Amino acid sequence: MEKAGLPAEAVEVYFEAGNLADARYLMDIIMTKEQVEKLAKQINAKYRDEVYYALGSKHMLELDVKRAREAFLAISKTPAKLKQDEIHDLGTETARMLEVTAELDTLLQAEKNAVSEEEKAVASYAIGAYLYHKNNRNTNRHAILNNVMISSSDSPVNAYNLILPDEKELRQKRFDRANLLLRAEEYFLKAASTKSSVAPKALYSAALCRLWLPTYHSYYQVQTNFNPSSDVQKAIGYLTQLLQKYPKHSLAKEASKVITNLKNIDYSNY
Repeated sequence: MEKAGLPAEAVEVYFEAGNLADARYLMDIIMTKEQVEKLAKQINAKYRDEVYYALGSKHMLELDVKRAREAFLAISKTPAKLKQDEIHDLGTETARMLEVTAELDTLLQAEKNAVSEEEKAVASYAIGAYLYHKNNRNTNRHAILNNVMISSSDSPVNAYNLILPDEKELRQKRFDRANLLLRAEEYFLKAASTKSSVAPKALYSAALCRLWLPTYHSYYQVQTNFNPSSDVQKAIGYLTQLLQKYPKHSLAKEASKVITNLKNIDYSNY
């Protein structure tokens, strides 16, 4: 069914067979948002919650928090006590995602309602910081948009044998943390393009996003297709702008140190 281009049909068979990891993999990594929406309308009620979680996450990738929240609210499962071999529970993850949609919606509305350049820059920076920290500072939790993972092996990263060459780009664009870091970078650069008081911090933060990307890219992509130097060079570019535009800012000295360290690292065997 997969080879015939019928992922939705394959998902239903995987559910019936108890292959939860394969069903999630297809919904999260292979299927489009439109395909998951269609599946949600026809799936057996027994598996409906799983499909709606995948759909909510699809909307979150686009920061469409309104539709994401609608999908998550359609899930009936409530948080449960985890078993010894489980990392996450669908009900627990759904409750967390509802918190995230509410918090993110507040930040997006603040940016929309901002009037002055300073207010807009501060609001944009706050969105970037939220996306960045939710990826890198959630102790014992996956990134905002990672699918529910019941066990450590229940993850797309362990499905290399299922990845066809033409699917690698699709996987990279969907549920890895790199996607959200790139979104965070966009908001930081929006703030950095102004004359706001947060502009220097925004440049430094954009550099941090780029410096996290090699870690995630090396984890989610086949090594032979990965070259961290481009991300590092972009980070150096942001830090250089910080030095040139704000030489007296408190972050300038730190930026100089980071640039020196980055230029001394050999990435050939990364």
